[in-house]
Amino acid sequence: MLRAAAARLAALGEVAARSSINATAPVGGPAGQADYLNAVLALDLPGAEAPSLMRSLLAIESVLGRVRRERWGPRLIDLDLLALGAVVFDGPASATADGPGRDDTLVLPHPRLAERAFVLVPLCEIGRTRNEKGSAWVHPVTGHGACAMLAALATGGAGARQAAHDLGVHRTDLRW
Repeated sequence: MLRAAAARLAALGEVAARSSINATAPVGGPAGQADYLNAVLALDLPGAEAPSLMRSLLAIESVLGRVRRERWGPRLIDLDLLALGAVVFDGPASATADGPGRDDTLVLPHPRLAERAFVLVPLCEIGRTRNEKGSAWVHPVTGHGACAMLAALATGGAGARQAAHDLGVHRTDLRW
């Protein structure tokens, strides 16, 4: 599913970076779910508008068989729009509500991004890659990069790799 999603995302814009694929225990939702696989792709999307991009992500989910039954429940694929460069957006996503737990509001950067190690670990990883090629993403409101936010989640000022381990994010051997 991740490979299929990545191929469809590449049709939207150039894939500038992709993280490793990580496994984590599910956050929220019903008990007994299997580990989730998480990754981050950075796309170069000059001129993209947040609501339109969100509609594209939801359409990809739908084509790949996603059916929304319960909030934070098991799913085949879940594409989140974490950020769109330096854009700060809080408004209607225009017709994106399509199931339990969904509303028509889109907030960028993602409002829980800084609280979720399963997002920050791969975002930090691609941030280091992007930094070698250009600029790494920085949160436009807080001014913090993904690695700094990850370190803030970890106890004792751990580095990014130790923080990932301590926070339950485990790199898999799966390849794109």
